[in-house]
Amino acid sequence: MMLSDSFFLHLLKAFLVVSVFPLVIAGIISCVSFYNVSFEYAVSYSNKKSELVALQINMLQDVNEKITNSLHNSSMMQLEMRSGLYGHTHTMEDLFKINEALSYIKNSSVSGIEGIYCIKKNGTVYQSNTTAVYKYFNTDVQWYQDVQEKQQGIWLSPYKHSLVTPALEGNYVAYLCPYLDYITGEMNGVVLIEMDCDEIWEILRKDSEKDSTQYSILNQENHVIYTTDSDQRKATEEMLDENKFSYVEELNNGWKIVSNISKTEIFLSVVKSLIILFTILLLVCFSIIIIVSIKKANEISMPIKN
Repeated sequence: MMLSDSFFLHLLKAFLVVSVFPLVIAGIISCVSFYNVSFEYAVSYSNKKSELVALQINMLQDVNEKITNSLHNSSMMQLEMRSGLYGHTHTMEDLFKINEALSYIKNSSVSGIEGIYCIKKNGTVYQSNTTAVYKYFNTDVQWYQDVQEKQQGIWLSPYKHSLVTPALEGNYVAYLCPYLDYITGEMNGVVLIEMDCDEIWEILRKDSEKDSTQYSILNQENHVIYTTDSDQRKATEEMLDENKFSYVEELNNGWKIVSNISKTEIFLSVVKSLIILFTILLLVCFSIIIIVSIKKANEISMPIKN
């Protein structure tokens, strides 16, 4: 019985010396190393995603400015936006030409442009999506008043229904700018460009949980207008969390992309993976030690039996 106990103690000591202690030390070193590597990868990956989205939005900003500049520089468009306001009149043929021109601009532009609208002060709407002219648009809406007040281009936060055609549903953002008469300098209306932002949001949504990163887009007033977190208030609070690493990408339209990388989630993920790995290694080492010990014990007992 004592021989058996002594053998078991020697086996346990051998297991601790040969397997447990080295694995614990290796585990600590590995945990620190893997955490640093995982954190650097998460930062690099989130930065690339943010830069890709920034590239997409900056491109749209550039395209929007080119579209609005071309409309401002069009003598036909200037006359149409002035018609009915300063004694000028237009024909139905002129109206169709305007809509056809807007449709051509939209179709020859980048993907994501859903509609181009020129809205006059009297409520007349020229639009790229139809040959008809909408004559009774309510210009008392807040966004129209904001453009009129600021007298410069602005971006609207994401919304679900088209501002001009509410029956159209999607994930929209919009760029608006005042349409100024190049003779009087007065604002004759507003140019509205609606864009589908779902493809852009999908870039941020993809694998956001796997890479332990929560992405948010902030407008010019630093309000969260989109987040990959289902709870927008929580997303705002997490941007102030000291346990999260934040990366900010400035956009040309005044928005910001904020990437919040959870250090805690990365650490726990690394620890969980290492625990599973070292548990398997311990079981393998323990099995090997038992097999070797039994074999050695049999070799030692052989002469005694003889």
